[in-house]
Amino acid sequence: MSELKERPARKDFIRILPGILISLAALVIIGMLVEWGEVLGALQQAHYSYLLLALPVYLAAYVFRALAWRTLLMEGASFKRVFLSMQTGYLLNNMLPFRLGEIGRAFLLGRGGLKFWRVFSTILIERAFDLILAAGLLLGTIPFVWGSTQSGPLAYGVVAAVMLGMVALHLLARYQAWVLDRYERLGERWPVVARVGRERLDAFFEGLAALVHLSRFLRVMGWMVLNWSTAVLYQYLSLIH
Repeated sequence: MSELKERPARKDFIRILPGILISLAALVIIGMLVEWGEVLGALQQAHYSYLLLALPVYLAAYVFRALAWRTLLMEGASFKRVFLSMQTGYLLNNMLPFRLGEIGRAFLLGRGGLKFWRVFSTILIERAFDLILAAGLLLGTIPFVWGSTQSGPLAYGVVAAVMLGMVALHLLARYQAWVLDRYERLGERWPVVARVGRERLDAFFEGLAALVHLSRFLRVMGWMVLNWSTAVLYQYLSLIH
């Protein structure tokens, strides 16, 4: 019995080991790059009462985002796994160029049976929500900023482009049988295409399922709005002098 109990614990440790090693490596690199004199000077000037108040707000922001991502994943993974994979991905984004941490978190969560391409498609949707909310925030704050008349058209353009992308993804998810049929016909002409892409395409469509169900779509939007609201509040509390 003791051996049976040890095996799941050993598997869990092996599963989280890459994240631990990545975190340790990141801490070492940061320790080598940081100017500790400037850090100590900033810490001496900080208002810790506001920072202490900002910490739970900061945590809440990431909890809301993890809930949004888990909803996109159709609750296919536990909240703990989703949250830890997301944090590891953000850590990688700080270390690697081109936001490669997004691929990293898709890989980490995909190892648990969800499949990389399914997870990756939900990350694309999550980032589309981010662009919509960022453009909305920009449009809402333009009246309070001088010299920002050129930002309006840019924000409207971002919203329009992202909405078109969301509609395209929705149509792909809704008419995936038609897309798969066309893909199979293409695979008949080029068998390599069928072997390489069919399984990945199926997994990708699984990740788009949240765009077909209106209630789930609205739940994701609600969690993302809460995430952005708490993130803005955290930034405000952090910048108070």
